[in-house]
Amino acid sequence: MLAFLAADAAAGRAADVKLDWAHLPAAQHAAGMEALLQNHILVGFPRTINALAAVHEVGVSASAGAAWALEDVGSDAGAAGRAALREVYAGKYDRLRARMASLHPLLDRFMEEHAYGRVIARGGALSLRMRELCTVHPRFLVLTPVSGASPRSEPTSSGC
Repeated sequence: MLAFLAADAAAGRAADVKLDWAHLPAAQHAAGMEALLQNHILVGFPRTINALAAVHEVGVSASAGAAWALEDVGSDAGAAGRAALREVYAGKYDRLRARMASLHPLLDRFMEEHAYGRVIARGGALSLRMRELCTVHPRFLVLTPVSGASPRSEPTSSGC
């Protein structure tokens, strides 16, 4: 259910996000919020904001708030990102890093420190594996086209 919730949010389908959320057990609200929150790294803030607003219209379990502690990984963001990238991409890690750096050195750094270090590797209600499964996977993009967002060259779950 979490992957569908994330895919509908990424596609900008607020009505489907509300329907998904209505079927999500309250005990999984914290995980659902995490799945939606991390979408910003792939589809941007506007769709993430709209999805979060949609679930708040339906109702969010009060117990979900306990999992929303603000975490500061500080100077460890790069190390956390490298570790997560290595785990997820395994043997494709070096090729991925070289490709990102060839596009722009800051893109590689943003991927490492922000996308993976501060978002994907963070604790909270989702494991690394579940976070990767809830990212907008290319097969979901075929079903739910997102304007302005292209599928990555490799599946996100390749190392999980």
